[in-house]
Amino acid sequence: MASKTAAAAPTTPTAAALASGIIPVQSVVYAKHGALADVLKLEQSTLDVRTMAAGTVLVKMLAAPINPADIAMIEGQYKLLPTLPAVPGNEGVGQVVKVADDVKDFKPGDRAVIMGSTPLTGTWRTHLILKATELVPVKKDVKTEAASTVVVTACAAYRMLHDFATLKQGDCIVQNAATGGVGQAVIQLANKKGLTSINLYRSRPDAQENIVTEKWLRELGADMVVNEDQFKADAAYRQNIMGQIGVGKHLAKPMLALNGVGGPSVDILLQLLGDRGKFVTYGAMAKTPLTISPVTFVFQQVSMHGFWLSAWASSHSREEFRAMIIDLLNLMDQRETKDPLKVSFNKVPFPSDFSKALQLATSGYRQKVVLSFAD
Repeated sequence: MASKTAAAAPTTPTAAALASGIIPVQSVVYAKHGALADVLKLEQSTLDVRTMAAGTVLVKMLAAPINPADIAMIEGQYKLLPTLPAVPGNEGVGQVVKVADDVKDFKPGDRAVIMGSTPLTGTWRTHLILKATELVPVKKDVKTEAASTVVVTACAAYRMLHDFATLKQGDCIVQNAATGGVGQAVIQLANKKGLTSINLYRSRPDAQENIVTEKWLRELGADMVVNEDQFKADAAYRQNIMGQIGVGKHLAKPMLALNGVGGPSVDILLQLLGDRGKFVTYGAMAKTPLTISPVTFVFQQVSMHGFWLSAWASSHSREEFRAMIIDLLNLMDQRETKDPLKVSFNKVPFPSDFSKALQLATSGYRQKVVLSFAD
């Protein structure tokens, strides 16, 4: 990744900078679409905050995740694309540094989730100015890195568990991409609703890593964990899994399937899904068409749906979106919640290790990669 400037801007404005009203900013910027290593650049600029516009807040970023949608936008493979040049990043947590005179809901030092805007907020930078209405306060007992993932991953999981099937306690769901950010949230939110879950993951090169992955998913609350590569290749393994699902078996047939991968993984989900089940696609990590057996599709009478959080947000009020974020943040509160919503993440310093963060985020790494803006 090319860098336009040699020196990195400090992440916290100095007293002199605040007094002058000119804040140094370090940003990731892209001026054209393409491979991440070719188009992303680190650039240094400044923000003039001597006069704050009404209703605005100066925010110092604390944490911002790297999501598949961020990468798709940079590559130009997303439906909504920002005007270029642009700063990537659609969510994160920041600390309030300065507020306009009319802002009463926030004060310097407060942490806040950035709700974001369409098509891009641009959270991969050290500082930005936002409207106070784009922020949601974060309680002190919520981890910064966990809260930074709430807007995209946790909200997507929440909506898919509520919007496509009427699920009651004891019902079953199935998903692939179980180790992804959405997958982690699905397991835990399903568990809190009294649902059972079947969770597919792709095999790791190291057999020991498969053991670690399965143990970790069960610790999150997964009822069944399935190695989808072994399911495809090993008839005995496949028969054992299928034998545990159905009427009177260990798990009921799932009523809802969530697909974040595409390709051959889809047909495995369909084999596990119950008759007249709902099949929801929210991602395509494999970047290949959905592989669907017409026999399975026709005789099971499944219905296929697409889910896009941006579309949900555009058809619902900001108040509804904000209320959902607050509900999920409350589930992350370690003091108020007996079993708080967890996020497995790798905190990577920004900007010093940004190239490493990109490498991890695009390598199928098990943990969510979160940029950390600590000093």
